[in-house]
Amino acid sequence: MTKLLLGLLFSLFVTGKSTISEKTIKHEHVIFKLNIKNKIKRLISVAIVMMPYNRATDVEEDWQTKAWYNLSPGETLSLETWNRIFYYYAESKPDFFGAKLYWKGSKYRTIDGEECGFKEIKINSDFRSTLEYDSESDCYIYNLNLVKY
Repeated sequence: MTKLLLGLLFSLFVTGKSTISEKTIKHEHVIFKLNIKNKIKRLISVAIVMMPYNRATDVEEDWQTKAWYNLSPGETLSLETWNRIFYYYAESKPDFFGAKLYWKGSKYRTIDGEECGFKEIKINSDFRSTLEYDSESDCYIYNLNLVKY
């Protein structure tokens, strides 16, 4: 961070122009909290592909697949990331007749020997005007409700 600021100041002093884009500074250390909520009356298993953020060590980690999170009806899973892109796959437990519900997409990844199609979510670059900011936890909130469709 210090090198970034020194480079910016030097660049402004010598040339009168910034060599570092506003975008570089604007998105530095922005954290998103992903809230994934089970809005149906059955247990849902969720897998996530994301770049987690570890507050304890202040580390922005590489891509990871995290599976399986089991969400009871009404339960919410909260994860933090520093990236505006993440992927999810979810499936419900079978109903009385053995039917499952799926939330999936076209980005395939193998988990526990099963090929799963993950859905890509891209948080818009104007997230500051569209997402709720939680000042207590210093992050922007992205809510994903898993509903029957």
